[in-house]
Parts: sequence; structure tokens; C-alpha cells
Amino acid sequence: MTHENKTQKSNHFVDTVRDALLRGGRMAKFKGQAASIAPQFSGSVPGLVLADMGRLGGALAGSLGSAINSASSRLARSASAGAMTAAFLAAPAALTVTGAQAGTCDENGAGSGIWTCSGVIAAADVQESPTAAVGGALTVVTVPGFGIKALYGDAINLSNAGGDTNISFADANSAAITGSVNGISAVNNGSGATSITATGAVAGTLKYGIYAKNGDDAKALTITTAAVTGGKYGISARNNGSG
Repeated sequence: MTHENKTQKSNHFVDTVRDALLRGGRMAKFKGQAASIAPQFSGSVPGLVLADMGRLGGALAGSLGSAINSASSRLARSASAGAMTAAFLAAPAALTVTGAQAGTCDENGAGSGIWTCSGVIAAADVQESPTAAVGGALTVVTVPGFGIKALYGDAINLSNAGGDTNISFADANSAAITGSVNGISAVNNGSGATSITATGAVAGTLKYGIYAKNGDDAKALTITTAAVTGGKYGISARNNGSG
């Protein structure tokens, strides 16, 4: 057999193996010897196994090795691209609504007792429970666009301790406020007054749109609303104080 014929047969074998490789792995023969080539995965880059490589001859092995390396490189790029595509497609599922997007109330400085409610109604809304400054007041205001629809409990839950003073909630921005139990709940256990101003629609699905109660040491109780509804009553107010 001439060198040219050997080269042609070698190239033919390489083409056969390469084609088989791209189709997922087949059995091929060279001079009666079976060469098994199949893709396998190890770690993050596909690898290849060639049985009985030594019997195929130095020149053929070099040609076949180049073909395998080229195929491996293509498979690696394909696997990498597939992984990136899968990650990209999966990313939206991991997105969640954050405080900046949902209706939330944030304190203007730790321990100040002054809170600002912002953000629009979102599926992730939960009960907001601002706290008073120790021995001081609890003041809550809204910004334009604020809205909340709590999945459980009250939408806005305000309360203080015996040594605290006033509770004030002031919405001048027609905020839509809906709670699973109460829309706005305010319980003043301190020695100050309670004031609730709501210019938007306030609703409590199970109980009251607004529930307000002053303890024995509290002062005045003032409620100003626009539209209030509740599962039982729109407003439930009790002042046990001196106001």
C-alpha cells in the first residue's frame, strides 16, 4: 500500500470517528481493530476516551488526537454556552420584590421613632410595625405613591409601651391601605395622645378598617378619614384615657 493510500484511509477513519463523535458515539473499525469513542462528562468539561489508541499508529493517533481536541473544544464551548443560557433563564425565577418596591415603613434613624412609609402595593407586602422612641413618641408619615396590602395581620400596626408618649399616623397622599385583619391598628399604652389621618381608602378584611384604643394614661384620640371599610366595622375606637 502506498503512503498516499495510507493517508487517505487514515483521513477517512478520522472523518468517521469525528462524525460518530458528534452524533453521540459509535463503533468504528480500522484494519479490523475496534475503536470505541464516546463522550463522557467529568467535572464541568466533557472528556473523551479512546480504546486501544497505541495500535492505530503514530501518525493516525496524531491526526485523531487533533480531531478529538477540536471536538472537545467545541463541546466545551457548547456546554459553557448551555450553562450560561440555563442560568439566564433561571434568573427571573429568583427575583423577589424588595423593600424599595413593596409598601414598607422605614425608620429615619435608629431609635428615633420617626418613620416614613413608601413603595407601591406588591404581592410581597406584609404587616408593617413601626416602633416608638424609648420613652418618646411614635410618628409615621407617608410619601406620594405609597400603598400596602398585607398578606397577614394588619397593614399598619402601631403600639407603644407604658413609658412612651404620642402615637401619630399621617397620610396626606391618598394611600391605599389594606390589611388581612385591620387596615390600621393603633394601641396607645403610653401617656400621650393618638392621632390617625388617612386620606385614601383604608380596609380591614376580617375586622376593622381602623382600630384605635387609648389606655388609661393616654390623652386625646383623634381619627380623620376619607373612605374606611372593614369585615365587621369601618372604625372601632375606644378611649380609656382622659382626652
